[in-house]
Amino acid sequence: MSLIDSELQDGLLEMESDQSTDGEPVTMTYGGADWPVSQNTIKRGSAYEVGGKVVLYDYAVRIRLNAQSIGGSQTFSEIEPPESGTTGRCLVTINDQQYRVEFVDTAHAAFLTLLLTTDAK
Repeated sequence: MSLIDSELQDGLLEMESDQSTDGEPVTMTYGGADWPVSQNTIKRGSAYEVGGKVVLYDYAVRIRLNAQSIGGSQTFSEIEPPESGTTGRCLVTINDQQYRVEFVDTAHAAFLTLLLTTDAK
């Protein structure tokens, strides 16, 4: 892993800690496990243009690829990553709300940004 990837992951780990409520991190459920995430600073309920395509989303989160599952020993990079679309690999749960993954963006080898919609059909 490069120095920049390491620094990016350290920064996101700090953001996860800063965003925790009562010492509990914000988590998403995916692949049968709970994972710590940081809420993205991209404006909620907005549109994001990617390669000429506009992606509408309700919520955005970032997950470190080296994140450890809550109460487990698995790292996020060891499981099959989420993908955009409507299959099971496209659904995540945050705060008991199910979201469909509209777009997945990889930043270096450090983290994924997930743009999510509440239209989890």
